[in-house]
Amino acid sequence: MGLLERESFLDAFEEYAEAAARGSGRLVLLSGDAGIGKSALVEAFRERRPELRWLWGACDASFTPRPLGPLFEVASQAGGEFRDLARAAADRTELFARSVAALDRPGETTVLVVEDLHGADDATLDWVSYLGRRLGRIHALVILTYRTSEPLADATLATTLGRLATHGSTRRMLLPPLSARAVAQLVAGRGLDPVHVLRVSGGNPFYVTEIAADPTAPVPPSVADVVRARVLRHSPAARRMLAAAVVVGPPTT
Repeated sequence: MGLLERESFLDAFEEYAEAAARGSGRLVLLSGDAGIGKSALVEAFRERRPELRWLWGACDASFTPRPLGPLFEVASQAGGEFRDLARAAADRTELFARSVAALDRPGETTVLVVEDLHGADDATLDWVSYLGRRLGRIHALVILTYRTSEPLADATLATTLGRLATHGSTRRMLLPPLSARAVAQLVAGRGLDPVHVLRVSGGNPFYVTEIAADPTAPVPPSVADVVRARVLRHSPAARRMLAAAVVVGPPTT
């Protein structure tokens, strides 16, 4: 089964890629909760348009970020002078300028994906800001993904996103949870009550598919692992509050 309730977002990617092909680049801020399907959506677009030139980088949110880690990943894929400068640890200003030149290939549309921007270091945020100011005149589509539910250590990411949003080439995508109808499609034939699954999953595609894959488990292990990891990132006081909320349960009407 393909992605449910995401066709309009794929169509929007098509529109932005066509604009990039004309030399009017686009930057997409693709956001949503963990498990909402950001990576799956981008992968689906790559499967739809494999003939485009794809470059991919990611921010390692689980580790101490390597300065400009995604830029070095992209440079390795792009090759040429951009890769050589990155390997030589060239001046940051020169690297940024070369990254724009590497994206701009008249007659060819480049799609640059940088995942998990919520885990980016300050230098990477400077880089995407630099790209955002220049993207409207090149043949590239840049897709930046980040979690809306991720707690921020400081306001740097919020400031960067606000700055990017002011550019005419920037577009926003916020992926919503699945509807009751989509949840019912995903759990059909599994002996599950779709209303209950929708209530406990919040319509999150990852949670729904994991519940459907193991309908006899009270909580699928993969879901428990994700929730546990997210809870452990909070302070002890916040964890105690979450534990109390579980005991009290949701409000009734």
